Amino acid sequence: MNVAHLVAEAEARGAMFSTRGNRVHVSASKPLPVKLFEALKRRRDDVMEIVAATPPLDAEGRPTRRCYR
Repeated sequence: MNVAHLVAEAEARGAMFSTRGNRVHVSASKPLPVKLFEALKRRRDDVMEIVAATPPLDAEGRPTRRCYR
């Protein structure tokens, strides 16, 4: 499974990602399945790239800042 699919699977299960410095933080109302969490940890650098490139969204799913792609 590629990293984008791992992130999407985690988000579908309620996970939210953020970056702080060179770290990725994951929060979720329920624990993620161990296999999914371990896969995300193994691909941490790739997850960081995806999370850093994704603009934060508001409650309605709209970007809270302009995306320059």
